[in-house]
Amino acid sequence: MIKSKTSGSTDDEVAVRAVESAYDVAWNAGDVAAVLSLLTDSVVITSPSGETTVGRDEAASSFAALMDGLARGSKHTSEVVAVRFVTPEVALVDGLATISGFGKHSEPLRHNYTDVLVRTPDGWRIDQVRAYAFMQLPD
Repeated sequence: MIKSKTSGSTDDEVAVRAVESAYDVAWNAGDVAAVLSLLTDSVVITSPSGETTVGRDEAASSFAALMDGLARGSKHTSEVVAVRFVTPEVALVDGLATISGFGKHSEPLRHNYTDVLVRTPDGWRIDQVRAYAFMQLPD
C-alpha cells in the first residue's frame, strides 16, 4: 500500500477520505441524491466501461439508470490507496473499487480509480472521476 503524501492538513485528509466512504454508503443504498451531493456541479466522470458524463445533470441521469438497472442491489467498496494534495484546495485520491452483485456477473468487478476532489464552500466534493484497469504487458 502506498502511504499518503499530503501538503494538506490531517483534518483535510480525514474529510477527503470521508467523502470517498460516503460515496460507498450512498451507492450501497441506491441513493442517487446522496451520490450527487458528493459531486461538484461540473463533475466529469469516466466509468470503467469508458463512458463519460459531464455535469451534475448528466451524472444524475447516468446514476439513476445505473441504480435502476445493472447496479440495483450491488455493493460498492472503495479502498483508498493514497491521498495527495496538489494544492490546499485540490486533492487526488487513488484507489481500488470493488463492485459485487453488478448485473449478471457472479464475480466482483474490480477497477482502479483516481478522483479529484476540490474544496468548496460546502466542503470537499468530487470534481473528476477516472476509473480504469491496468493491463498486462506482453512477454
